[in-house]
Amino acid sequence: MASKDAHQPLATAPTKGVEGGADKSRAQSDLDCLGCRLTGFAFGVGGGGYLLSHLLSEPAPKGAHRVVIVASAATLAALGVYRALGL
Repeated sequence: MASKDAHQPLATAPTKGVEGGADKSRAQSDLDCLGCRLTGFAFGVGGGGYLLSHLLSEPAPKGAHRVVIVASAATLAALGVYRALGL
């Protein structure tokens, strides 16, 4: 059997409103673990790379299809970097 401590919820830091000086989004990012950030980064950049790999397929996408693939890949990669930096 698992111990009682195995499934405790994550602790949340007390936050004050903006008028209190502490920003809630900043407090939330301080609680974000490194593993979560790295996983988000890997999925974002990996998903972007996967989409970009479709540009190498035969026949190569053209026109609007190519633009949508590049825009989606760039968006996923940017979100992955955003997640890693915890902005």
